Amino acid sequence: MARAHSIYLVHPKDHNEPILAVFTVKHESQTWAEKSDHGIENLERTRMLDNPRTTFIGSRVLVPWE
Repeated sequence: MARAHSIYLVHPKDHNEPILAVFTVKHESQTWAEKSDHGIENLERTRMLDNPRTTFIGSRVLVPWE
């Protein structure tokens, strides 16, 4: 089975709270956030490479909701 290139992290917009959920499929993160009690308007989604050799702290990229 192929390995995901990226992982998607869902967290509160203020970044003061811990990561709430992690997904390997982008649309699953969208669905989870839409159904979440937190409200999608209060959440952000970031992406980072799923490769320990190339993943560095601060390498997360904002991925807007669709």
